[in-house]
Amino acid sequence: MIAAPLPHQKIYERVCPVCGAAFATTVPVQKYCSPSCTAKRRKLRAHQRYLKKIRQAELADRQAQQHLTPSEARQLAIHKKIEQTRQQNREAAASRRCCDCGKPTNNYRCAACWRKRGRYELGEEPANDACFF
Repeated sequence: MIAAPLPHQKIYERVCPVCGAAFATTVPVQKYCSPSCTAKRRKLRAHQRYLKKIRQAELADRQAQQHLTPSEARQLAIHKKIEQTRQQNREAAASRRCCDCGKPTNNYRCAACWRKRGRYELGEEPANDACFF
């Protein structure tokens, strides 16, 4: 619902492309019925641009791989997978630090700090507790 228009203002009847609601406006370029529909459309367009960018990158990769021999293409794919795995491992390793000394570990404390606290005897470390230094 719009406020009472001034005598010289024209009223435009529109249909919102996001929600399909009919609305009246005095602004000739208004497309959406509410700010929330405007925000939804903005988010949708941003997501579409993101997907388009990804598709273009994939297409460029495919075009670059068309000039490779099959063995070179396999090696490139293996190399990319290895790099992805290494990056994930780096992120996972750096995500946890020992609460006492601050060294990267996959446990609350590193094995050396657990030994200091008396949890492990010398030579009695769990197999999954690793210190990355």
